[in-house]
Amino acid sequence: MTLNPFHSNPSIQQRIFLLFTATAFVIVAAAGVMLRYEVRQSLEAELGHKLEAVAHAAAVQFSAAELEIITAMPGPRTAATVTEALQTLKAATGVQRIYWFATDGRALADTDSSVAPGDLYFHLQFHPGERAAVQQGRSAHSMLFDGVDGRPTMTGFAPLISKGRLFGGVAVDGNASFLGSMRSLERKLLGLAAASLFLTLFLAGILARTLSRPISALSKSAKAIGRGELDTPVPAHGSGELADLSAAMEEMRTDLADRERTLKTMVAGVAHEIRNPVGGMQLFAGLLEDEIADRPAARAHLDRITREMAQIKRIVDHFLDFARPRRPLAEPVALAQLVAEAVELAAPPITDRLTVHIDAAHTAFADPGQLRQVLINLIDNANQATHGSGEIAIETESASPECILIRVKDSGPGIAPELVDKLFDPFFTTRAQGTGLGLSIAGNLMRRNSGRLILKSTGASGTVFEISLPSKPLR
Repeated sequence: MTLNPFHSNPSIQQRIFLLFTATAFVIVAAAGVMLRYEVRQSLEAELGHKLEAVAHAAAVQFSAAELEIITAMPGPRTAATVTEALQTLKAATGVQRIYWFATDGRALADTDSSVAPGDLYFHLQFHPGERAAVQQGRSAHSMLFDGVDGRPTMTGFAPLISKGRLFGGVAVDGNASFLGSMRSLERKLLGLAAASLFLTLFLAGILARTLSRPISALSKSAKAIGRGELDTPVPAHGSGELADLSAAMEEMRTDLADRERTLKTMVAGVAHEIRNPVGGMQLFAGLLEDEIADRPAARAHLDRITREMAQIKRIVDHFLDFARPRRPLAEPVALAQLVAEAVELAAPPITDRLTVHIDAAHTAFADPGQLRQVLINLIDNANQATHGSGEIAIETESASPECILIRVKDSGPGIAPELVDKLFDPFFTTRAQGTGLGLSIAGNLMRRNSGRLILKSTGASGTVFEISLPSKPLR
């Protein structure tokens, strides 16, 4: 059963998972974009060279003499002869279109039957660089662009030259097979990226779990040590730095445990040494009381001595509870009855200004004597915080089917912020006659009962301490 409230901040495992996944995703995405760009550039260059080669082939379909006649006397019959040859080349190479054009940009022959000889090719104005290369007697190809049909197109150019004389040029439009290759490549890249991302997520999950589990376990051990739970060894985790950290924490735990045992042994010894003479003093004080019953002044002094010895005995009992806490004997405890007993035993009586909201159905699983002791301590603290004139409230709540909460509230001035972190430290107190062990013992007793005692809130409107306990035996 988990008594701690859910922590909304991302865990170490989540942070490692997100960091590893984000980094891998950026790397895969960047690699995919770069690979796609490089392959696209390579395929575009390959298609451009192919179209230039087809344009060269179309330019040498006729001899120099035939070329001079064709360009000197362009007409339907001449165009038909050239077009027939270009259609044959088009079918053989699988390109989309082949056409001849004069130096002024007018059609000489075209595999597109909708174009007549002499028609002006307006689209050639969008290829100034390629036309300049043709004017210089060189071949060239355009970039990949969207044609009039909306499909990506590329055009290769070659010059029409006879006996060193430039008669015009040849243009070849590439077909859609290149686009199919690109789309196929993109699909493969997307598939590869998806597979890589899935593998990344899988590996990130394993890595995050592998790294976070020992870190979480060490964090849990560190919190237990911070709470003073020094009986459980820190298990060895991982290797390298994690193993060194585990060993260092275990060494720290054993050192603290040794110091605490030494301190508690000393405290217990001193307490016993004080307890014995105090017991004798109380015995003789009782005998002396009968002898001075008729002397009021002496009786007043004796009452003062008796009260001071009771205070010493209470302090000694606190020291012994701190040094040698009894092992809890947990059992189902009806909270309504136990709280009523604690209120009755609290001194001085506060019944006239106490508000109690106890659900009779609430039952906690704890040692009744130790829980009563903790409640008495909290009620006494609340009484002192209100200086005997404020309001005190006790209420219970079912936090979950497995957890019961008990809250003790007061209407006092609250606790100074700089003192909050020291409240449960042994021997820390703000009262002249306090031992500084009350809350430390109470917190330790609740931990031994598989529960928890915390300062829930404090401020000008008062202070709230909260006990959380299991409602049934833990498995």
